[in-house]
Amino acid sequence: MATKRIFFSLCFVLVCGVVLGQDIIVTKNARRIEAKVTEVGTDNIRYKSLNNLDGPDYVMSKKDISSIIYKNGIVELFETVVQKEEIKEEIKEKIADFEGKNDFLQLNDDAQEIFLKKYDIALYEKFRTGQNFSYRGKNLFAGGMALSSIGLVLVVCGIGSNMDYLPLVGLLSSIAGDALITTSIPFSAVGGAMKKKVQDEFQKKYLSTTTPEKRFQINLSGNGIGLAYVF
Repeated sequence: MATKRIFFSLCFVLVCGVVLGQDIIVTKNARRIEAKVTEVGTDNIRYKSLNNLDGPDYVMSKKDISSIIYKNGIVELFETVVQKEEIKEEIKEKIADFEGKNDFLQLNDDAQEIFLKKYDIALYEKFRTGQNFSYRGKNLFAGGMALSSIGLVLVVCGIGSNMDYLPLVGLLSSIAGDALITTSIPFSAVGGAMKKKVQDEFQKKYLSTTTPEKRFQINLSGNGIGLAYVF
């Protein structure tokens, strides 16, 4: 019932606007101003009172406006755009405060994830996906190292003993471990690339738009040493 009422109310307002040949400014506190809009600027709008079209121009901030219903029936919404800008400014202010204590790009992955979850949920979702890939890569790598180590021990213990099966079991364990280590590489690479992309987006969005110089860089990670081309 509520939806129907809103629909019919909107239809009524639109029809009235067209019939009376006037613009209707709807403020965020539900106030309706019958006017003639003369200018829609970046931050403000200008309008004349419908009762005094030859009178002075009035100025109103877009932040106070929910929508404008023009006399031709077109509806222009401001609330969503303004809310997004306000949220972005709020995030910038919070990040500015945070920057005084620490640098986001210098935090470890877990701390960056917590920070993004608090301040930018869109980037957090992307970063979290990268984290999941990295976790899988680390788990596979750890499992592979364990199997390879066990295999090596079994091979050494089996040499010279009367348990002829130990070297074979050790070899199979080492092969399985190497397979897991190999499998971990693409997971870690994809996860690292996704997180790096989020960090770049964060830097471009909040810190700077300067593109770093392209270069080769050696990185030390939980999975060992890697050579990366930073761009």
